[in-house]
Amino acid sequence: MIFWTIQRYWPMASNNTVREYGTPHLRLFKRCHPGIQSFFRSTLGIKILLLLRDGPLSPHRLCTAAGNTMPAVVSKLNIFVNEGLIERCQDQYALSNAARIITPHLIDVIAAVRSEENHVPGTGRETLEKKSSQHLIDRFIENQKAIRTVFRSGIVAGILLELNEGQKNRPRLHRVSGCTSNALTPRIRWLERMGWVTERRHTYRLTQTGSGVAATMEEFVVTFATATRHGDFWNTHSLERFPGFALHTIGDLVEAEIISDEPTSFFLNYERYLDLLADADYIHGFTSMANPGFADAIGARVMAGVPVEIVVSPDLAYHLHQEPYQEKVASLYRFRNLQFRVTELPLPMGLTVTERCLSSKLFLRDEMVFDTQNGLVCSSPEAHAWGERLFEYYKRHSIPMQEYILSKAFEHENSELKAPDTPEDGGEVPEAHTPLPAE
Repeated sequence: MIFWTIQRYWPMASNNTVREYGTPHLRLFKRCHPGIQSFFRSTLGIKILLLLRDGPLSPHRLCTAAGNTMPAVVSKLNIFVNEGLIERCQDQYALSNAARIITPHLIDVIAAVRSEENHVPGTGRETLEKKSSQHLIDRFIENQKAIRTVFRSGIVAGILLELNEGQKNRPRLHRVSGCTSNALTPRIRWLERMGWVTERRHTYRLTQTGSGVAATMEEFVVTFATATRHGDFWNTHSLERFPGFALHTIGDLVEAEIISDEPTSFFLNYERYLDLLADADYIHGFTSMANPGFADAIGARVMAGVPVEIVVSPDLAYHLHQEPYQEKVASLYRFRNLQFRVTELPLPMGLTVTERCLSSKLFLRDEMVFDTQNGLVCSSPEAHAWGERLFEYYKRHSIPMQEYILSKAFEHENSELKAPDTPEDGGEVPEAHTPLPAE
């Protein structure tokens, strides 16, 4: 199974491993390599994933579109179901959330990698996302030899990923690839024929096209690892409200860990989150849910002078102006380091970003209930930047909470005061009466 394979090859690298295996992306690829090899092994499997990106299909429809026999299609569907890449919905099959995360980057790979006979020197990276599934399948079949050479050969992948960090000499490439000189030479020659690598004074570097291929490969590897490492988490939580840019760059969360409440530590998520807030030098976040304990912790940081910016949903904005929050919120309005804002965009999760960590909780997929028992945390620079981009997106589409509340109150008041053009019974509009002055 892909998920099991990824988890098995996920040990964190020591300093010695860093020196032995080269760049972080190369080390990650080596951990994911068995799973990636399995992913690209079957042409039928790639066909099925590309066909299902347009929506659920029956096995019969898949057989017709893929041009394969029913036993072969059903067998591959069962394998994908067991691996968590496909879900069965009555008599149809659909992509799981994990596969929905991976598939756009599979399309990027198909766009970037061309076989030697189809290669056009100097061509840039294409965008195939809007192409039909059949077009993508045809393009993959044309170039599957080169794609498999790149992703199934640890040596070729090692060269590309290492050179994407900068030019390297042959001893360095020999060391990171872990192969003999006789095995390294034909791979380098193949990369040169593809127009991806050039040599100058015994130093190798990527061409512009080669840089595009290597960058696409890096994005695929981190996304594949992110989606499969925590496949059960993604598949049981909703991704429907995620902005496109956030979902496409979700590979930035590759080092994230899942914190789950346990029978012996029922408030583990709650306690971890309070610890995160207690040490924060600033707090950015958005949420549609409230918790009195979190409100007290955030209030304490505000009174300590810590900058806090929180974007909330309209329902939560009104809720915060009711007890038990009304008095607390009113007392915090006088602090200039606090900003409450309201967005009418649907929020996909609860997210908090501090200077040292990202913490988020998602909605359960089937019930759309906020999952308070399982949280995702990450302290990598990439995850921090991902969280800040997402926060800034919702902040740009928000206004200060007091302004929002006043504007809605004004709209409500105007709607009540506005006289209808015609009475409901269809009669004449009654004459307006001028009130008599008080005596």
